[in-house]
Amino acid sequence: MALDATAVLLAAGFAALVVAGGATALPRAVEQGDDAILLVVAAPWNGGAEAVVARAGGSVIGPERAMLAVLAHEANPEELRAAGAWAVVDWAGISFICGDGQG
Repeated sequence: MALDATAVLLAAGFAALVVAGGATALPRAVEQGDDAILLVVAAPWNGGAEAVVARAGGSVIGPERAMLAVLAHEANPEELRAAGAWAVVDWAGISFICGDGQG
């Protein structure tokens, strides 16, 4: 699968963010049960985030998929990381990223 320049730049930018900012750049990922909804961020190659979720034994939820991330459940955060996830964010982190409507 050929990657376009945008995908490569987005992946490189995210990697630089993680390296430069460390844990403070990303919301805290909380270990929860396997029924939690998680945001899984992974490289777009080798099947992307969907493939990471499948390798970890979870399920992708929602009708939409982003280039670098999917929502998943029925997966353990540690197994997702072991399967190649760059980041695993819990519901509190998702709310932080998207805003919780509490102005």
